[in-house]
Amino acid sequence: MNGSQPRANSIYALNETLDQLRKEADVLRDSVLAKEEELANMKGRCAQFEQLSKDIQFSMDRELSEKSAEIERLLSFTSQLEAASAAKESSLSGEISALKRSIEAVQSELDEQLRLSAEAAKTAEELTSANMGKCLNTESDLDFERDRALENKRRFDEALSAMHELGRANQSLQVSVANKVI
Repeated sequence: MNGSQPRANSIYALNETLDQLRKEADVLRDSVLAKEEELANMKGRCAQFEQLSKDIQFSMDRELSEKSAEIERLLSFTSQLEAASAAKESSLSGEISALKRSIEAVQSELDEQLRLSAEAAKTAEELTSANMGKCLNTESDLDFERDRALENKRRFDEALSAMHELGRANQSLQVSVANKVI
């Protein structure tokens, strides 16, 4: 009987240790499940941030494309205005030259030719002034669009920086979770 008592105590102690180890295993299993759930939540949030980043990128690309098209349209319009102004100036210059030759050739029509020349000069000045005003307005519009494009680029750079920061934070969390799982 003496030999069986220590053996029973030893079995009892082993059972106690086994129960304690099972409880600790259950606690560790619950902890692992909680960490896995937390990791799944973090992955979901990361996916949401990635989608938000893609949406922002798409929006910025679309707006940049629209602004680029508007700038191209304005540049084309300015080019057309400059070409029309140069053609008109060339035409008026030719008229003035013709008038000068007529003045030299026909002295009797001097008064009439001077009046026509003055009218032509006035018309040229009015057209040049009007075209200059249009050009200045167009240049002002271009400056405004350039400023908006720079502001949009700044916003895009900030969004991109925030996205990189989120990526770094996510990577840090994944490393932390991986270290805790190990």
